[in-house]
Amino acid sequence: MRYRERLEQAGVKFFEAGFLDLEGNMRLRIFPVKVFDKIASEGYGFDGYSTGFVGVEDSDLVAVPDLSTLRIYSAGGERRALVICDIYKDDKPLEIDPRYMLRTFVKSLTYNVKVGLEPEFYILEGKNPVDNSSYMYSILRTDVHTVLTELINVLQETHIEVTLLHHEVGPGQFEITLPYGDPIEVCDNYIFLKHFLRVYTNFRGLGVTFMPKPFTDKPGNGLHVHISAIKGDTHLFGDEELSEEGMYFMGGLLEHARNICLYTNSTINSYKRLIPGFEAPVYPVWGRGNRSVLVRIPNYRRKDTIRLEYRAPDSSGNVYLTLLAVLWAGNRGLIEKIEPGYEFPFNAYRERPKVNPIPSSLEEAIKLADKRPIGSGYGKLVDIKVKEWRDYTKYCSELKIDPKSPVVSEWEWRRYLYR
Repeated sequence: MRYRERLEQAGVKFFEAGFLDLEGNMRLRIFPVKVFDKIASEGYGFDGYSTGFVGVEDSDLVAVPDLSTLRIYSAGGERRALVICDIYKDDKPLEIDPRYMLRTFVKSLTYNVKVGLEPEFYILEGKNPVDNSSYMYSILRTDVHTVLTELINVLQETHIEVTLLHHEVGPGQFEITLPYGDPIEVCDNYIFLKHFLRVYTNFRGLGVTFMPKPFTDKPGNGLHVHISAIKGDTHLFGDEELSEEGMYFMGGLLEHARNICLYTNSTINSYKRLIPGFEAPVYPVWGRGNRSVLVRIPNYRRKDTIRLEYRAPDSSGNVYLTLLAVLWAGNRGLIEKIEPGYEFPFNAYRERPKVNPIPSSLEEAIKLADKRPIGSGYGKLVDIKVKEWRDYTKYCSELKIDPKSPVVSEWEWRRYLYR
């Protein structure tokens, strides 16, 4: 059966085909279902300059659907479809397409890497959190419960598994855990999760934000990355005890943490989350079961296979670039046999390890950024982020605000709230 016929039989009249730009914004077009087979085989042209990928003088790019990502779902009494695209230039993959870069890097590894994501988000009523609850409280509001059950149902219907969902520490804050899988597949599933959540909250008259720090005095939204690796029949990081390879991988994460923040924490607002006291990391140290460090080894049960949790990232950037940078850093640790240093078993906010902290601003992250993780895409991303920093400092200057103040500004709300 052709895809068009499959969509028509499912009651789909229009479909969306999209991709993430370098900043992580979803760019898409809506088409009538009658042209699906044509778009699937030929793709569609778009302006690569306005999306930030290429210069204006040679800006014709093509988005080609990856049919393995086609998802059909229901919303507002309609049947809809969404498919994620790869980007091409002159019939070849665009080298700075983040999805292509991550796929290429993962294929180059000599081991099989698996990742899991833990996105956090606030559900809003107007500009306020939808409830006053806290960690693992019951979800009492009917409309919120409906949104979240609709989300889980559509994820399961579209073959995206959910490990768990629970109320987080902040009022109106929640976390969903996406299980381990291939990095590309996990990133794709994360994109669908964000899309579906925005659709269903909108239908219920609510809002949702993945903004790293929407409220100055409340916990921020992270995107914790869990990593494991297998080579042959061996768990590379160890079964019950951390292996030498696991130590080296962790050493790479810590060694390069300051140099990959541009990719893992890519906005002004990101650095208002990375402050002491809210279970967000500040110092590149590691520990077991320690939520004040950058790299945590989950320590729930002694016989668990070792996995590493990298706690810095947030949802404000391009998720493919985030995973690319994290995996690149860990892999450099394996190649260079980087030691991670001693375990830090204390509260890092109180004891303050004797290491350089991760950047405290986007400006510092730009200066420290290592271009190796994303190669030729580095220049384009830096240009975008330098302009972002300048726009923000201009706003701060006009209002006589310190651009490095931890207070969340109206400028940030306007720019990041619904990204």
